[in-house]
Amino acid sequence: MIAAPMRSHLGEGKEAVIGYWPTAAIGLVRNAGEQWLSTPASAAKPDQEAMARQITAWLCVGIAPELSPASAA
Repeated sequence: MIAAPMRSHLGEGKEAVIGYWPTAAIGLVRNAGEQWLSTPASAAKPDQEAMARQITAWLCVGIAPELSPASAA
């Protein structure tokens, strides 16, 4: 399901790295979820829906858009 879009996105010659994406994605989701679960409740802690949306965005878009300066938006 994800292999064809990844091949298209990465281009030829990068097929070897496609196999690493599922493991990396699982690690990101698991570690972010475990950290979220262990974080004490506070106004700064996202609720479950917001955290799920954030993790999905990281998986699908990456973190790069969040690194852009606020003035560039």
